[in-house]
Amino acid sequence: MIIIFSHQFEYSTNVVIDWLKKYNVNYIRINSDENRYKLKEIDEEKIIFCDMFTKKEYNFLDAHSVWYRRGGISDRMLLGDDILSEYETNVCDPEVKKNLASQLDYLRKYIINKVFRNCSVKLGDPELRDLNRMMLYDLAKKKGFLVPNYTVLTHTDSINCALKKHGAIVSKSIANGLYHHTLNKRYYTYTEQINEIDTIDLKPKNIFPSLVSEKIEKTFEIRSFFLIKEFYSVAIFSQNDSQTSVDYRKYNKKIPNRQEAYIIDDKTKYNLLSIYNELGLNTGSADLIIDADNNVYFLEINPVGQFGSVSSAGNYKLEKKVAQYLIHGDFN
Repeated sequence: MIIIFSHQFEYSTNVVIDWLKKYNVNYIRINSDENRYKLKEIDEEKIIFCDMFTKKEYNFLDAHSVWYRRGGISDRMLLGDDILSEYETNVCDPEVKKNLASQLDYLRKYIINKVFRNCSVKLGDPELRDLNRMMLYDLAKKKGFLVPNYTVLTHTDSINCALKKHGAIVSKSIANGLYHHTLNKRYYTYTEQINEIDTIDLKPKNIFPSLVSEKIEKTFEIRSFFLIKEFYSVAIFSQNDSQTSVDYRKYNKKIPNRQEAYIIDDKTKYNLLSIYNELGLNTGSADLIIDADNNVYFLEINPVGQFGSVSSAGNYKLEKKVAQYLIHGDFN
């Protein structure tokens, strides 16, 4: 049995599961934004969840393989509707609420970590789903990458200082950006360029700590998906479209950016592998920029980054490889 932690609308998970169905493999998909499964019992030898649709019970410790794609285990899956309603309605003291929330968090971590320790095949890591961007910058520099110079702003006056220092700057999320789906809408945070005109009407005041970095003029960018020692990369030619030149994720559906399979050079591969090894990650998506002088700049590694576009643009069939790895512990 395979356990997958994900979200309801996560596209790559859907495609991987299509392959699992084709191979006739048993799996359980745990969506953190869906409450299909409810905790029933835990002891030293079992973690029992009940499928509220079929009423079938599953021992999560029977799984041989686990993939942490996204999400986790929600409060509702641990408590059920009745206890959760009582908890939200009747527990008013903030310290009591804080303590109970901590108890649930410890239970949630225990379940996920025990499932991972019990499985012989593991993909992803729930403990590393959110990487510290600035610590990652420092690690990338240590491993030999060029990294855009960055500044954390705490006052509006600092914006013009950063513009004078770097010439052109872009906003970045300090942690992972917002990635939120509802039934009707999707919310994302994007990288945006900040110009002097944006600061004209700003009154001097303190602001929430905000990360900006120098803008690197790119000739193209690279999205590289890492899966168990192998890199699958595409070059994205987003620089000539005003909609995508700063952040290619602002997809131009009318005139899509050209993307093509790309083989990263040995030095870049070595540096990336060194980062993944130090982090203890066996999968993730890295973003790189190539400038006019053919320098490679490291932007980020997202342990739960999208890889569907890499799969299709490079004809890599990554979802099939993920499914094969979850089944066999190998995909060659």
